[in-house]
Amino acid sequence: MCASKILVHGTHIIDKAGHLMYPDGQNRGLGTGELDGGQFDHSQEALFPDGCAALYRREAIEQAGGFDPYFFAYADDADLGVRCQLKGWSCLYEPQAVVQHHRSSTSGAYSPEKIYLVERNRLWLAMKSFPWLLLAFSPLLTANRWAWNLLAALMKKGAAGNFRRQSSLVDLLKVLFRAYRDGFRGLPLMLKARKLIRRDRRMSDWQFYGLLWRFRISARRLAMQDITQVAPKSVRRRPMSSLQRRGLWQVVGGLTPNGFRGHLRYILHGQASGRTAKAPEEPVELPVRHTAVPPYQLPRLQHHG
Repeated sequence: MCASKILVHGTHIIDKAGHLMYPDGQNRGLGTGELDGGQFDHSQEALFPDGCAALYRREAIEQAGGFDPYFFAYADDADLGVRCQLKGWSCLYEPQAVVQHHRSSTSGAYSPEKIYLVERNRLWLAMKSFPWLLLAFSPLLTANRWAWNLLAALMKKGAAGNFRRQSSLVDLLKVLFRAYRDGFRGLPLMLKARKLIRRDRRMSDWQFYGLLWRFRISARRLAMQDITQVAPKSVRRRPMSSLQRRGLWQVVGGLTPNGFRGHLRYILHGQASGRTAKAPEEPVELPVRHTAVPPYQLPRLQHHG
Protein backbone atom coordinates (compact mmCIF):
# COMPACT_ATOMS: atom_id res chain seq x y z
CA MET A 1 0.00 0.00 0.00
CA CYS A 2 1.13 3.55 -0.66
CA ALA A 3 -0.18 6.72 1.05
CA SER A 4 0.10 10.24 -0.36
CA LYS A 5 0.39 13.73 1.10
CA ILE A 6 -3.12 15.19 1.09
CA LEU A 7 -3.67 18.95 1.38
CA VAL A 8 -6.91 20.80 1.99
CA HIS A 9 -8.00 22.06 -1.42
CA GLY A 10 -6.73 25.54 -2.24
CA THR A 11 -4.44 25.80 0.81
CA HIS A 12 -1.12 24.59 2.17
CA ILE A 13 -2.83 22.98 5.18
CA ILE A 14 -2.21 19.27 5.62
CA ASP A 15 -5.30 17.12 5.60
CA LYS A 16 -3.46 13.81 6.04
CA ALA A 17 0.08 12.52 5.74
CA GLY A 18 -0.80 8.98 6.72
CA HIS A 19 -3.09 7.97 9.59
CA LEU A 20 -3.15 7.49 13.35
CA MET A 21 -5.62 5.32 15.27
CA TYR A 22 -7.18 5.37 18.73
CA PRO A 23 -7.44 1.90 20.37
CA ASP A 24 -11.22 1.72 19.87
CA GLY A 25 -10.84 1.99 16.08
CA GLN A 26 -11.35 5.72 15.55
CA ASN A 27 -8.71 7.19 13.23
CA ARG A 28 -7.34 10.63 12.41
CA GLY A 29 -4.95 11.86 9.76
CA LEU A 30 -1.32 12.39 10.70
CA GLY A 31 -0.50 16.12 10.65
CA THR A 32 -4.13 17.15 10.23
CA GLY A 33 -4.43 20.94 10.37
CA GLU A 34 -0.71 21.68 10.29
CA LEU A 35 0.90 24.05 7.80
CA ASP A 36 2.88 22.13 5.21
CA GLY A 37 6.38 23.31 6.02
CA GLY A 38 8.27 20.23 4.88
CA GLN A 39 7.91 18.30 8.14
CA PHE A 40 6.37 15.38 6.23
CA ASP A 41 8.62 15.50 3.15
CA HIS A 42 10.37 12.19 3.85
CA SER A 43 9.17 8.70 3.07
CA GLN A 44 8.19 6.65 6.09
CA GLU A 45 6.00 3.78 7.20
CA ALA A 46 2.28 4.52 7.48
CA LEU A 47 -0.65 2.67 9.02
CA PHE A 48 -2.85 2.77 5.92
CA PRO A 49 -3.52 5.15 3.00
CA ASP A 50 -6.50 7.47 2.76
CA GLY A 51 -9.15 6.29 0.35
CA CYS A 52 -9.25 9.58 -1.58
CA ALA A 53 -5.76 8.97 -3.03
CA ALA A 54 -4.21 5.56 -2.43
CA LEU A 55 -2.18 2.93 -4.23
CA TYR A 56 -2.74 -0.78 -3.55
CA ARG A 57 -1.22 -3.92 -4.94
CA ARG A 58 -3.85 -6.05 -6.59
CA GLU A 59 -2.73 -9.07 -4.58
CA ALA A 60 -3.23 -7.16 -1.32
CA ILE A 61 -6.80 -6.19 -2.20
CA GLU A 62 -7.64 -9.73 -3.30
CA GLN A 63 -6.20 -11.28 -0.16
CA ALA A 64 -7.89 -8.77 2.16
CA GLY A 65 -11.23 -9.03 0.39
CA GLY A 66 -11.48 -5.48 -0.98
CA PHE A 67 -13.61 -2.64 0.34
CA ASP A 68 -16.57 -3.61 2.50
CA PRO A 69 -19.75 -2.42 0.71
CA TYR A 70 -21.65 -2.25 4.02
CA PHE A 71 -19.50 0.69 5.14
CA PHE A 72 -20.65 2.91 2.23
CA ALA A 73 -18.40 5.87 3.23
CA TYR A 74 -15.94 6.83 5.98
CA ALA A 75 -13.60 4.32 7.68
CA ASP A 76 -13.86 1.95 4.71
CA ASP A 77 -10.24 2.77 3.86
CA ALA A 78 -9.24 2.17 7.49
CA ASP A 79 -11.04 -1.17 7.48
CA LEU A 80 -9.27 -2.29 4.31
CA GLY A 81 -5.91 -0.97 5.53
CA VAL A 82 -6.13 -2.84 8.85
CA ARG A 83 -7.11 -6.07 7.08
CA CYS A 84 -4.15 -5.67 4.71
CA GLN A 85 -1.84 -5.21 7.70
CA LEU A 86 -3.22 -8.39 9.25
CA LYS A 87 -2.43 -10.18 5.99
CA GLY A 88 1.19 -9.07 6.25
CA TRP A 89 1.14 -6.10 3.88
CA SER A 90 2.78 -2.85 4.91
CA CYS A 91 2.12 0.76 3.89
CA LEU A 92 4.61 3.39 2.70
CA TYR A 93 3.97 7.13 2.83
CA GLU A 94 5.28 8.90 -0.29
CA PRO A 95 5.41 12.74 0.06
CA GLN A 96 6.09 13.33 -3.64
CA ALA A 97 2.53 12.24 -4.40
CA VAL A 98 0.58 15.39 -3.49
CA VAL A 99 -3.20 15.62 -3.73
CA GLN A 100 -5.57 18.50 -3.04
CA HIS A 101 -8.71 17.27 -1.34
CA HIS A 102 -12.23 18.70 -1.07
CA ARG A 103 -12.90 17.52 2.48
CA SER A 104 -16.21 15.84 3.39
CA SER A 105 -17.89 16.58 0.06
CA THR A 106 -19.88 13.35 0.41
CA SER A 107 -22.07 14.46 3.32
CA GLY A 108 -20.66 17.71 4.73
CA ALA A 109 -17.88 18.34 7.24
CA TYR A 110 -20.05 18.36 10.39
CA SER A 111 -23.29 16.84 9.18
CA PRO A 112 -25.24 14.31 11.27
CA GLU A 113 -24.89 11.78 8.46
CA LYS A 114 -21.09 11.91 8.63
CA ILE A 115 -21.02 11.45 12.41
CA TYR A 116 -23.44 8.54 12.04
CA LEU A 117 -21.31 6.75 9.44
CA VAL A 118 -18.00 7.43 11.22
CA GLU A 119 -19.20 6.05 14.56
CA ARG A 120 -21.11 3.08 13.14
CA ASN A 121 -18.25 2.05 10.86
CA ARG A 122 -15.73 2.50 13.67
CA LEU A 123 -17.62 -0.11 15.66
CA TRP A 124 -17.72 -2.51 12.72
CA LEU A 125 -14.01 -2.09 11.99
CA ALA A 126 -13.03 -2.97 15.56
CA MET A 127 -15.41 -5.92 15.72
CA LYS A 128 -14.04 -7.40 12.48
CA SER A 129 -10.31 -7.08 13.08
CA PHE A 130 -9.36 -6.24 16.68
CA PRO A 131 -8.25 -8.89 19.21
CA TRP A 132 -10.81 -9.91 21.82
CA LEU A 133 -8.71 -8.50 24.65
CA LEU A 134 -8.75 -5.07 23.06
CA LEU A 135 -12.49 -5.34 22.37
CA ALA A 136 -13.06 -6.07 26.07
CA PHE A 137 -11.61 -2.63 26.94
CA SER A 138 -13.23 -0.91 23.96
CA PRO A 139 -16.31 0.38 25.90
CA LEU A 140 -14.05 2.11 28.41
CA LEU A 141 -11.86 3.55 25.67
CA THR A 142 -14.90 4.81 23.77
CA ALA A 143 -16.38 6.32 26.94
CA ASN A 144 -13.11 8.18 27.52
CA ARG A 145 -13.12 9.45 23.93
CA TRP A 146 -16.71 10.69 24.16
CA ALA A 147 -16.05 12.34 27.52
CA TRP A 148 -13.42 14.43 25.76
CA ASN A 149 -15.83 15.04 22.87
CA LEU A 150 -18.48 16.27 25.31
CA LEU A 151 -15.98 18.66 26.85
CA ALA A 152 -14.96 19.80 23.36
CA ALA A 153 -18.60 20.41 22.44
CA LEU A 154 -19.14 22.50 25.58
CA MET A 155 -15.97 24.49 24.83
CA LYS A 156 -16.90 24.66 21.12
CA LYS A 157 -13.63 23.11 20.04
CA GLY A 158 -12.84 20.31 17.64
CA ALA A 159 -15.32 18.54 15.39
CA ALA A 160 -17.87 18.23 18.22
CA GLY A 161 -17.71 21.97 18.83
CA ASN A 162 -18.19 22.72 15.15
CA PHE A 163 -21.13 20.33 15.06
CA ARG A 164 -22.66 22.13 18.05
CA ARG A 165 -22.47 25.43 16.15
CA GLN A 166 -24.80 23.91 13.55
CA SER A 167 -26.89 21.64 15.78
CA SER A 168 -27.56 20.94 19.45
CA LEU A 169 -26.24 18.39 21.90
CA VAL A 170 -29.61 16.66 21.71
CA ASP A 171 -29.12 16.20 17.96
CA LEU A 172 -25.67 14.76 18.63
CA LEU A 173 -27.07 12.23 21.11
CA LYS A 174 -29.76 11.22 18.62
CA VAL A 175 -27.15 10.62 15.94
CA LEU A 176 -25.03 8.51 18.30
CA PHE A 177 -28.02 6.46 19.38
CA ARG A 178 -28.88 5.72 15.74
CA ALA A 179 -25.24 4.87 14.93
CA TYR A 180 -24.91 2.35 17.78
CA ARG A 181 -28.37 0.91 17.17
CA ASP A 182 -27.58 0.16 13.54
CA GLY A 183 -24.03 -0.84 14.44
CA PHE A 184 -25.22 -3.54 16.84
CA ARG A 185 -27.80 -4.70 14.30
CA GLY A 186 -24.99 -5.34 11.83
CA LEU A 187 -22.80 -7.25 14.30
CA PRO A 188 -23.86 -10.73 13.06
CA LEU A 189 -22.48 -9.91 9.60
CA MET A 190 -19.30 -8.42 11.09
CA LEU A 191 -18.75 -11.46 13.32
CA LYS A 192 -19.13 -13.73 10.30
CA ALA A 193 -16.47 -11.73 8.48
CA ARG A 194 -14.30 -11.73 11.62
CA LYS A 195 -13.95 -15.51 11.52
CA LEU A 196 -12.38 -15.38 8.07
CA ILE A 197 -10.17 -12.37 8.86
CA ARG A 198 -8.80 -13.73 12.13
CA ARG A 199 -8.35 -17.24 10.77
CA ASP A 200 -6.16 -16.22 7.82
CA ARG A 201 -4.18 -13.42 9.46
CA ARG A 202 -0.35 -13.40 9.44
CA MET A 203 0.11 -10.84 12.20
CA SER A 204 -0.07 -11.92 15.83
CA ASP A 205 -2.06 -10.04 18.43
CA TRP A 206 1.11 -8.69 20.07
CA GLN A 207 2.36 -7.45 16.71
CA PHE A 208 -1.01 -5.76 16.21
CA TYR A 209 -0.75 -4.06 19.61
CA GLY A 210 2.70 -2.80 18.63
CA LEU A 211 1.32 -1.47 15.34
CA LEU A 212 -1.41 0.50 17.11
CA TRP A 213 1.12 1.79 19.64
CA ARG A 214 3.40 3.15 16.90
CA PHE A 215 0.49 4.95 15.23
CA ARG A 216 -1.43 5.92 18.37
CA ILE A 217 -3.39 9.10 19.02
CA SER A 218 -4.89 10.26 22.31
CA ALA A 219 -8.59 10.81 22.95
CA ARG A 220 -7.88 14.42 23.94
CA ARG A 221 -6.19 15.17 20.63
CA LEU A 222 -8.96 13.44 18.71
CA ALA A 223 -11.61 15.56 20.41
CA MET A 224 -9.95 18.95 20.75
CA GLN A 225 -8.16 19.36 17.45
CA ASP A 226 -9.74 20.14 14.14
CA ILE A 227 -8.44 21.84 11.02
CA THR A 228 -10.07 25.18 11.89
CA GLN A 229 -8.50 25.14 15.37
CA VAL A 230 -5.05 23.80 14.50
CA ALA A 231 -4.19 25.82 11.41
CA PRO A 232 -2.49 29.14 12.25
CA LYS A 233 -4.12 32.36 11.18
CA SER A 234 -1.33 33.05 8.71
CA VAL A 235 -2.43 30.00 6.76
CA ARG A 236 -6.03 31.02 6.45
CA ARG A 237 -5.15 34.55 5.38
CA ARG A 238 -2.75 35.10 2.51
CA PRO A 239 0.11 37.55 3.20
CA MET A 240 -0.19 40.94 1.49
CA SER A 241 1.95 41.63 -1.53
CA SER A 242 4.18 44.71 -1.74
CA LEU A 243 1.57 46.41 -3.96
CA GLN A 244 -1.17 45.74 -1.40
CA ARG A 245 0.99 47.04 1.44
CA ARG A 246 1.76 50.22 -0.49
CA GLY A 247 -1.94 50.76 -1.15
CA LEU A 248 -2.72 50.22 2.52
CA TRP A 249 -0.17 52.83 3.59
CA GLN A 250 -1.62 55.29 1.10
CA VAL A 251 -5.07 54.80 2.63
CA VAL A 252 -3.73 55.09 6.19
CA GLY A 253 -1.71 58.18 5.25
CA GLY A 254 -4.84 59.78 3.83
CA LEU A 255 -6.52 59.54 7.23
CA THR A 256 -3.97 61.91 8.86
CA PRO A 257 -4.58 65.71 8.73
CA ASN A 258 -1.68 66.35 6.34
CA GLY A 259 -2.67 63.42 4.20
CA PHE A 260 -6.30 64.53 4.07
CA ARG A 261 -5.30 68.07 3.03
CA GLY A 262 -3.05 66.64 0.34
CA HIS A 263 -5.88 64.51 -1.09
CA LEU A 264 -8.28 67.48 -0.95
CA ARG A 265 -5.76 69.74 -2.74
CA TYR A 266 -5.29 67.08 -5.41
CA ILE A 267 -9.05 66.77 -5.98
CA LEU A 268 -9.70 70.56 -6.12
CA HIS A 269 -6.60 71.80 -7.94
CA GLY A 270 -5.03 68.72 -9.47
CA GLN A 271 -1.99 69.20 -7.26
CA ALA A 272 -0.30 67.00 -4.77
CA SER A 273 2.72 68.04 -2.66
CA GLY A 274 3.14 71.22 -4.75
CA ARG A 275 3.31 69.38 -8.06
CA THR A 276 0.88 69.48 -10.93
CA ALA A 277 -0.83 66.22 -11.58
CA LYS A 278 0.34 64.55 -14.73
CA ALA A 279 -2.06 63.42 -17.38
CA PRO A 280 -2.47 59.67 -17.43
CA GLU A 281 -0.25 58.00 -19.96
CA GLU A 282 -1.56 55.69 -22.60
CA PRO A 283 -1.30 52.09 -21.51
CA VAL A 284 1.50 50.21 -23.16
CA GLU A 285 0.65 46.70 -24.28
CA LEU A 286 3.54 44.41 -23.46
CA PRO A 287 4.22 41.33 -25.55
CA VAL A 288 3.07 38.07 -23.99
CA ARG A 289 5.67 35.36 -23.73
CA HIS A 290 4.29 31.84 -23.87
CA THR A 291 6.37 29.29 -22.04
CA ALA A 292 5.74 25.59 -22.19
CA VAL A 293 5.27 23.74 -18.92
CA PRO A 294 8.07 21.20 -18.41
CA PRO A 295 6.76 17.64 -18.63
CA TYR A 296 7.96 16.86 -15.10
CA GLN A 297 5.79 19.62 -13.53
CA LEU A 298 2.57 17.67 -13.42
CA PRO A 299 -0.60 19.34 -12.12
CA ARG A 300 -1.74 18.37 -8.66
CA LEU A 301 -4.72 16.09 -8.51
CA GLN A 302 -8.06 17.25 -7.14
CA HIS A 303 -10.46 14.89 -5.44
CA HIS A 304 -14.07 15.41 -4.46
CA GLY A 305 -14.86 12.96 -1.68
